[in-house]
Amino acid sequence: MEILRERGIQAQWFDARKVLRTNDRFGRAEPDIAAVAELTQQQLAPRLAEGLVVTQGFIGSEAKGPHHHPRPRGSDYTAALLGEALNATRVDIWTDVPGIYTTTRASRRRRNASTSRL
Repeated sequence: MEILRERGIQAQWFDARKVLRTNDRFGRAEPDIAAVAELTQQQLAPRLAEGLVVTQGFIGSEAKGPHHHPRPRGSDYTAALLGEALNATRVDIWTDVPGIYTTTRASRRRRNASTSRL
């Protein structure tokens, strides 16, 4: 947020846990798509009408409150969930990760471990 302010860009912080509802399976939580859509329209959409909103990804909460990390899908998945809930025509992902990965880190580690034994 600070760097945006330094550059004269008005932005506000929004805690994604307010709208990213999941089930209660800690570490393997699945989003409740209907709840995400409803809460996003109620709480996030009005803020977007005011300007730029910055939020985090790869976190959610169940209705009772505890915070959960969704299944290992990453912040890109969070962006897609929010984009869908907002009826966005486009979701832009800005990342410091080069290229596009088609596997998970865990599967790459398993593959690398089995290859190193050869």
